[in-house]
Amino acid sequence: GISEELIGDLARVNRLIVVTRNSSFMFRDGTANPHNAAARLGVRYLLGGTVQPGDEVTIEATLIDARTGEKIWSGSQSCGFPEIFKGLGKLAGEVAERLVGPPDAEWLARASRARAATPEAYEALLKGRELIGRMTPADDRAAREQFDRALGLDPACAEALGLLAMIHHLAYRKGREENEAE
Repeated sequence: GISEELIGDLARVNRLIVVTRNSSFMFRDGTANPHNAAARLGVRYLLGGTVQPGDEVTIEATLIDARTGEKIWSGSQSCGFPEIFKGLGKLAGEVAERLVGPPDAEWLARASRARAATPEAYEALLKGRELIGRMTPADDRAAREQFDRALGLDPACAEALGLLAMIHHLAYRKGREENEAE
């Protein structure tokens, strides 16, 4: 969840091209040579990091120039759950600034917003996100249950509400298209 959020925040920065989660996670174990990993991904910079759970979550990140192997930036944030997104936004902003200059205020506000108010609501949101990508009726039902759970725990969780609406809309359209085909 944390890696995906950071990738998503960085992908929304103008002038910054970010490799998808699926591509970058091929190198998640850290055993690949940075130069070779960057060459396979077609990138110049690699961002690595760790998450240390506890009462306060500590997120550490390091930006490496893959051509030289030089560490060009590192940072960390320690915070409780709802503030974790502000910490991620701050780290993403520092990375973006190092690579392409300071992000605008609108981006900073969006990157720092809380995705959910509690860890349990966030976990349900993440589970629903994973299920929705499978695109089967059973997984869509399970995703709806997860988004309903997230909203039960955090009624203001806009992402869960939006994804739940999308699932209902797609189910309606699919049912309508099947009826029109008869």
